[in-house]
Amino acid sequence: MKYRFDNVIDRHGTGCEKWDMCDRIFGGEDLLPLWVADMDFQSPPEVIKALAERATHGIFGYTAYTDSAYDSLIQWFSRRYSWNIDKEWIVYSPGVVPALSLLVQSLTEPGEGVIIQRPVYHPFMHVVEGNGRKLLNSPLRQNSDGMFVMDFDDLREKASDPSAKMMFLCSPHNPPGRVWSREELETLVDICAEKNLIIVSDEIHCDLTYKGVTHIPLPLVKPEYSGRIITCTAPSKTFNIAGLQLSNIIIPDKSLRKKFRQALMKNGMIDPNSFAAVAMEAAYTHGTDWLDELMDYVKANLEYMKHAFRNSLPQIKVIEPQGTYLVWTDFRGFGLNYKELLRIFIEEAKVAPGQGNIYGQEGEGFMRFNLACPGSILEEGIERIIRAFTKYI
Repeated sequence: MKYRFDNVIDRHGTGCEKWDMCDRIFGGEDLLPLWVADMDFQSPPEVIKALAERATHGIFGYTAYTDSAYDSLIQWFSRRYSWNIDKEWIVYSPGVVPALSLLVQSLTEPGEGVIIQRPVYHPFMHVVEGNGRKLLNSPLRQNSDGMFVMDFDDLREKASDPSAKMMFLCSPHNPPGRVWSREELETLVDICAEKNLIIVSDEIHCDLTYKGVTHIPLPLVKPEYSGRIITCTAPSKTFNIAGLQLSNIIIPDKSLRKKFRQALMKNGMIDPNSFAAVAMEAAYTHGTDWLDELMDYVKANLEYMKHAFRNSLPQIKVIEPQGTYLVWTDFRGFGLNYKELLRIFIEEAKVAPGQGNIYGQEGEGFMRFNLACPGSILEEGIERIIRAFTKYI
């Protein structure tokens, strides 16, 4: 491989939440962090070089997107997804989560309903309820193969709620790692179209799919309904630059776009920092080979985890992901309640997992793990988990 994803880089002392804050957050000591969704890999070298050159300039004043920054984004989505994005549709936001909150504030009224599909990325719940909106949960279900799928009968029921105004789609879905098929997305759009719901599609993990799996941007599914679809994108997960605080919210409808821009202005979220667009442009322009090798490496980590648990602790069921560098695992086979599961992780395994219950009650008994780390770190974590849980068989 051209890129050395096996290199272990010490992140202690950099203020990173994943490592420096781990023990404090989980209440343990010397924990191995396999939780929060950032990578233990350096970003593409072209990104590092571009940031170093920008730093050397030495002036860090107010910043705006250059034409070449816009073009890098437009060309990335054109090449990878055949999605032709107009420049005027692109609205900067410091992150997808702030954007979700501002979209709820600007496009719905207090008491109106927003549909989500748990288990799902927990800020979905926070920005709905925190803004005084009604949370309408249409939970995913597991089919006979263990795959998480949408419950369309329930979704129709939730969409028919008189309060329903908006739906949040997670695509690919975090945490189960589903990459939705065209048929599933078509059905979802049809249901929302019947009730004239706005769909906010969080596609921050869209580039992180495994070979043979195709992500479809939601606006391409039913182009005639694309005016009611808002797509949240970012290079942050793809290229490990979340700390630079940049996302791009794609809003084709002029009226919806104006309302969202007004919400940004109202909250003082105006321009990106001096480094964000520089990193985005370098990543989208030069990052393809790095990303391909990254996903090959993550896939190898996934296969190692599956093999290790299958052979040593088959009570742990790995939910096969189609995308993201995260893996959703089922620990219900031990018959332990959530508090006891977490105690074993923190006190005995000394591993910090993504806690399944934060993704809704549907996540009880599950844990989420981050595969975007050197194989040696993942192997150590899996060995600790197997040693700790073997005694509870």
